[in-house]
This record gives sequence, C-alpha cells and structure tokens, in this order.
Amino acid sequence: MLAIHYAFGFLIGVFDNQVFSSNALWMYGSFITGPILGLVGGLSHKIPWLLLIVPLGLIAEPFVINSIPGMDFLP
Repeated sequence: MLAIHYAFGFLIGVFDNQVFSSNALWMYGSFITGPILGLVGGLSHKIPWLLLIVPLGLIAEPFVINSIPGMDFLP
C-alpha cells in the first residue's frame, strides 16, 4: 500500500521523482513489518491478546524515539 501511495502521489504530481529514494527507509520498514503485523492480525482470533500489539506500540513509540514534547524541560 505504501508503494501504491507513493506511485499515485507521483502520478498526480504531489510527489517529485525522488519520492521512492528519499523514502527508502519507510519502504524497507513496511516490507518487513507488513507481513509480521499481518500474521499477528491473522492469529489474533486464536490468541486475543495479540490485538494489543499495535495499540501498545503506538503508546510506546514516543518514549522509544524520545519525541515527547516538553521532555527537555524535565530534570
């Protein structure tokens, strides 16, 4: 879906011709995490706690990449 998003944006003129090379990290990341998260979603009907993987990841991301606004003011 990410490749389709970039290709469609390129076709309608939203992105320039460097869109794929400048976003290569996102492309590689989606190729790796897409099948993994698809497998987790497919197994979630058998193992219900797997439904918490994405919400917990969304909560943890700002802490992991240290991007919480105002944290530089705290001791």
